[in-house]
Amino acid sequence: MDDDQAREAPPATWATVDGLPGQLPIDRLDHGDAEQLAEMTGVDEPPEEPLILVDEPVQHRPPYDRARKRRNQRPLPT
Repeated sequence: MDDDQAREAPPATWATVDGLPGQLPIDRLDHGDAEQLAEMTGVDEPPEEPLILVDEPVQHRPPYDRARKRRNQRPLPT
């Protein structure tokens, strides 16, 4: 009986793009859109973006000396 009710439901209606009020909610471009936009506007090459390495070395603090190791207490970061 539940299946019959589901089949009898009216079909969903979609609003056309022209019928939507205001601007579409697309504020950001992904890399593919930016490259396509650069090709369409006549720019030869897209601007260079800084290369951020995933495996970039992380700076570690030096090990604690005897004065700081007192009673296993480490200074709180301030």
